[in-house]
Amino acid sequence: LKSFEDAVIFVHDVENSLNRLRERSRQVICRVVFEEYSQTEAAHCMGLSYRMLQRCYSEAIDELSAILLELRLILPLPATNSEYLPESEESRLAGLPAKKPCGWAGAVDSSGCEPSATRKSSR
Repeated sequence: LKSFEDAVIFVHDVENSLNRLRERSRQVICRVVFEEYSQTEAAHCMGLSYRMLQRCYSEAIDELSAILLELRLILPLPATNSEYLPESEESRLAGLPAKKPCGWAGAVDSSGCEPSATRKSSR
C-alpha cells in the first residue's frame, strides 16, 4: 500500500470480503481475530465445543482466503515443488469426500457473553 487512499480501498475490500462469508464463519473470525477472544472463550460464547470451534475457525480462514485470492487481494504462495501440485482446483478435489459443514446450533445474541468493549476493559 503506497498511499492513504490505497489503505482505505484495501480496508473496504477486506470488509466486503468478510461480508461474503457465511454468517457462522464471519462470527468466528470476528470473535477470535477482531474481538480478541481466545478460542476457548469464543467456543463458550457461541455454544460450541472447543474442538468444534477450532474446526469452524479453520474453515472460516480457508473460506476467507479463497475469497481474498479470488479478488486478488492476496497472492498465492509460490510453489516449492510443482510436481506435487494439482493442475487445477477440480483435480485437487476430485478424489476427496465433500467437506461436512461446521455444525452450529446457537445464536451469538443469546449466548450471554459480554460485549467486547466491556470484556476488554476488564483485562
